[in-house]
Amino acid sequence: MMKIDIKSRILEYMKNNCTAPFSAEELIDTLELKGSLIKEFWQVLAELENNGNIVKTRYATYGLPEKMG
Repeated sequence: MMKIDIKSRILEYMKNNCTAPFSAEELIDTLELKGSLIKEFWQVLAELENNGNIVKTRYATYGLPEKMG
């Protein structure tokens, strides 16, 4: 699995299921990431946050900017 695939899976899942922000651990479990993909997940998550694609809350959960209050 490549970074692009993880990125698209995270964004797609959040767009379709985001009623409240998700913890990183919830995303890892939901997307069924294992082994080296978890390290890649953290890199992608940081990249998405830095680019403004997702927002990290003060409770260390993540959501889409358009779905945040």
